[in-house]
Amino acid sequence: MPLIPIHAELTEYIKDRVKIIYHENQWYLLEVEEKKPEKEIWLYYDCSGVTIDNGLKQFCHDIAMSDGIDRYYVLTDKKQNKYIPPKANTVIFGSKKHVELLLQASKIITAFIENNNVFPFPEKEYSRYANQMHFETIYLQHGVLHIDMPWKYSPEKIIADKIVVACDVDYRIFRKNGFAKTDLWKVGLPRFDELHKANKSDKQRILYAPSWRSYLVGENVNGDWKALDKKFLSSRYYMETKAFLESDVLYKMLEKQEYTLDVKVHPIFQKYADNFIGSNDRIHLKSSINEEDYSLMITDFSSYMFDFLYLGTAIFSFIPDYQEFKCGMNGYRNVDFMTKIDEEEIAKTSDEIINKIEKFFMTRKGMLYDVHFWKNDICNATELIYQKMTNQPCKH
Repeated sequence: MPLIPIHAELTEYIKDRVKIIYHENQWYLLEVEEKKPEKEIWLYYDCSGVTIDNGLKQFCHDIAMSDGIDRYYVLTDKKQNKYIPPKANTVIFGSKKHVELLLQASKIITAFIENNNVFPFPEKEYSRYANQMHFETIYLQHGVLHIDMPWKYSPEKIIADKIVVACDVDYRIFRKNGFAKTDLWKVGLPRFDELHKANKSDKQRILYAPSWRSYLVGENVNGDWKALDKKFLSSRYYMETKAFLESDVLYKMLEKQEYTLDVKVHPIFQKYADNFIGSNDRIHLKSSINEEDYSLMITDFSSYMFDFLYLGTAIFSFIPDYQEFKCGMNGYRNVDFMTKIDEEEIAKTSDEIINKIEKFFMTRKGMLYDVHFWKNDICNATELIYQKMTNQPCKH
């Protein structure tokens, strides 16, 4: 083709991918054929601040397969090294090698689909690399999508080609948002492979695991949300939660029933963990837990509840900032379980959640929210995902 004006942003691309040729009084741009890697390259991701999630779980399963595929786990947190199998390939997010591998990759397998969690370059450089990327993206999800956010989770908003779904809830939302049936894999999440009802104990323990609040944090700096101290500590969310955990009524009830209550603070609010509880031998802070150890789980609207619904554990919802939530201050207001239960089942004050715990001690039941999970009696989720990615039938 004749020589054409070249935009400055394309200069490096042209150096790497185009030869400029002069022939018979004409200038031509000739695109150089890209050298393809000898083996397929697959990259696996979670995200910064996450130690182990569906991306790493799938990676650990897949690298045991002798299929000629080169697999790399993209390191975004130093703590992830603890779970990387010996001799497994890793690459540091944002490194030059990461960029090189991304441009050669045929598959991206990720638990977090946001562009800044996948691409090792800023948004202003996307156009520079766009024609050099040819991968298929498999979205494993971090947790079950149960919040209706079409402005974020729809085909034109995320780079997902195939999405792993866990149950009827996330499947229905993705379909509503425009994804085709063939793009949704009904196989369950890798994290659910480790949850077994048969192992569920009858320990006298309650877990309280609230989510974070976008309206109580500042900007996201390099994957690290900055909490706003004054705003957080004066919020209804914090004050009502603190009132619940420091309640004498709660303490006496736990003591009478010989129960303990573990509190798992969301990582974004971890700096405030010690503010939530005082000296109480029945209530303890936990950074890691075994989900099978609890007979009751209390959260607000966190997708973490689905791990416990999968196990058949009783669930309660406690939203101390219910008014702020319904006003959309957290970025959304429509959550699936809220459309399936009576509003009275949601506790909004410390007294209400304590009353619901007392009711649990009498009935051993939580809120009435039924979910149908996709399960396979022959293959687990990681095996089914692998088979789908390699177009093979389940071998078991």
